[in-house]
Amino acid sequence: MSKHAEKVADQNVARRFVERGIGAPILANDPIVALVHPEVAVRLTGTDGNAFAILGQVSQALTRAGVQQQDIEAFRAEAMSGTYDNLLATCMRWVTVS
Repeated sequence: MSKHAEKVADQNVARRFVERGIGAPILANDPIVALVHPEVAVRLTGTDGNAFAILGQVSQALTRAGVQQQDIEAFRAEAMSGTYDNLLATCMRWVTVS
């Protein structure tokens, strides 16, 4: 997929998150979005809601799962590129969140 096609696909995914609502559960088999790493599960409910804590928790889970460092850096760049809601949406797009 070309970079432009990836960007358009990402914009469409973001638009669908807005339509469904950020709080809606996202599952690995969800027809709206395919997770980048569905095999990586992170529990965020009942934990520290601080943005940096969430970023660290997901980054550590990706590292433990053996995800390449450049992919983890791409996740972190995407997660930090916007608001708190963007951070949460990015986490839900990259890993299985509960």
